[in-house]
Amino acid sequence: MSNNYLDNSVYLRLEVSIWTGKARLSRDDIPNANKLPPDTLATLGTKRIFDPAKLRPFGALKTRAVRACDQHGVRCMGGWIVETGAAQRLATELQAIRDEFDRTKSQFVSDYDAGADAWLAQYPEWASILRPALPESYELRKRFAFRWQVLEVKPVESPEYGGTAAADIGGLEDTALEAVAGEVKELLGRGFTNERTSITTKSLRPLNALADKCDNYAFTRPEMATLSDVFRELAKCEPTPGTLSLVRTALTALSTPAGLRSVTFGATAQSITKGMTDPAMMGLGSFMPDPEEEVAPEPLGTVVPPSGIVVDPEPAVLQQVLVPPEPEEAKQDTVEGSLNDIISMLM
Repeated sequence: MSNNYLDNSVYLRLEVSIWTGKARLSRDDIPNANKLPPDTLATLGTKRIFDPAKLRPFGALKTRAVRACDQHGVRCMGGWIVETGAAQRLATELQAIRDEFDRTKSQFVSDYDAGADAWLAQYPEWASILRPALPESYELRKRFAFRWQVLEVKPVESPEYGGTAAADIGGLEDTALEAVAGEVKELLGRGFTNERTSITTKSLRPLNALADKCDNYAFTRPEMATLSDVFRELAKCEPTPGTLSLVRTALTALSTPAGLRSVTFGATAQSITKGMTDPAMMGLGSFMPDPEEEVAPEPLGTVVPPSGIVVDPEPAVLQQVLVPPEPEEAKQDTVEGSLNDIISMLM
């Protein structure tokens, strides 16, 4: 696979350091420690010297930053490969998160002494082993850091250097599909479980973010834009009872890299329809192309619904919810560029 897309992308590495609020537990901290096994057999672990609740805002900010990187770039070599246009948008988001991180750090340091006293007051019998391990407030600023680096990527292809960078970068397309499939599975388990009997606009909203991610990933393969179109059309669904069955069926089909690849590699509406509507193949069927269709020559794998998800095999549900009935004379064998085409691919 060609790595020409590196000409229009960068490598971003995110580094977020957060003080743990813990210290190593020593034998001197424990009465009768001589009865414990030696260090060669067991370690004592750590002691919590500060209230963990006070540190959670930093963890939340780190999670936000990682999610922003995942939204805009594809994971690779401990960081992300990001298309240059998306990298500019990502930098803006990271700068806003860093500013909030710095404000939170300043407030934390200001409140540190009072917070430490409050934590020790909860455990007075252990204060004598906790207090000595507490760092001074002026040292804390060095324990927190939020930074990132952006670099141009050009793998060294000379064999004498060895390494796996070229292979790692060459697998970006697969990594992108795995990331999207993982998010679809998460979305299915969060908002489209079998316990639900209806759907809301709020439930559909994450589909637009998923479409944006596919747009950001299109530098790895332009056909990723097709997935973006699919998710945007699903997000436009009216929140009716029938919509829940439709979206669940569609997302189940797209919850594996094989299902996503069947769309990005240009599998036809008829071939996907066969796998999604045959009751004998439903959930286990193969997205195999019809022999008369011009599609990717390789088998496209199987689609297995996530645990707890039951797929509705009735294609009429899909048509009734998203495609209004047409007069008989207006019907065509193919309706290019329409919602009908996109839904047909998912049926």
